Amino acid sequence: MAKNIKSKKSHFDYLENEWNILNEKIENKEKILIKKNCPICKKKKFKILFKKKGLNFVQCNCKAKHVFINPSINQKFLEKHFKDSKSWNVWSKKVLKSNENYRLEKYKYSKATEVINKTYTNKIDILDVGCASGNFINYCNTTYKWNSFGIEPSKGAYSLAIKKNKKNIYNTNFENFSLNKKFDVISFWASFEYCTDIDLVLKKIKTLLKKGGLLLIYISGNSASLLMRLLKEKCIGFVFNRTHYFSPKSLDMLLFKYKFNRIYQESFISETKEIINYLDYYEPYKLAEINSNSFLSPGIVKQFDKIILKKMMGYKFLTIYKNK
Repeated sequence: MAKNIKSKKSHFDYLENEWNILNEKIENKEKILIKKNCPICKKKKFKILFKKKGLNFVQCNCKAKHVFINPSINQKFLEKHFKDSKSWNVWSKKVLKSNENYRLEKYKYSKATEVINKTYTNKIDILDVGCASGNFINYCNTTYKWNSFGIEPSKGAYSLAIKKNKKNIYNTNFENFSLNKKFDVISFWASFEYCTDIDLVLKKIKTLLKKGGLLLIYISGNSASLLMRLLKEKCIGFVFNRTHYFSPKSLDMLLFKYKFNRIYQESFISETKEIINYLDYYEPYKLAEINSNSFLSPGIVKQFDKIILKKMMGYKFLTIYKNK
């Protein structure tokens, strides 16, 4: 546990430094920002929720209330960032590969594959976009013997994924990926929200996914989460390289436009500890547990945790769609 906390701190320290370098470029008027319209309604009427290190985090005025960075970092800059980022290498090599993290991931993987197995009874072709160190691909290969493919832009993460899974891993981003093949399942484990051109990505998904195939999207940074609503710019989940902050509602509205039906949705990671410590005037991420003098009793905390997840207000959520 202590080792994993140290690795996470190292990741966020590197990320902070990368953001500071980016902010210097913005202040020096370097042309790395590009104005965006809402990917759901296509309009440009929005309100600024807050500013953080030179970037505007905005919410669209449409029914989806989609949250995104506008202007956002252009795709060319982000491609280079993800390819060489020290923060992402630490996350891939130390955090994602930790035993603690893999235990948590196995739980969400089992929930997702349970739904997949209700649709498919035979061996399937699956593409994992942003496969990082290859944990999900390895899970699919060892548990179900599926024919698994992966895409990972980070050089460090790719080297780990290809070492473990040997083949069918591509060191590129989804926008540049090309393969003459159709898949039964395409998965995005905390990677969809990092895509800059959402329309391009969804059009590509439609060409690569079989009719009736499943699209699995696990969002990290749910804009409807209680934690992000409370902390706003103080939340470590609001970062420069995560362009979009989908909520269950905004993701549904987007995917329905592209003729997908939702068949499953679940909320994860309540962040109850961080929320309660923040409400108790403590730094939300500093304490390992809820302060013993908290205004809430342990029984109420458990109820609070259940309500957050039931109302889809966890920091992360998983949605599975079927391609019409």
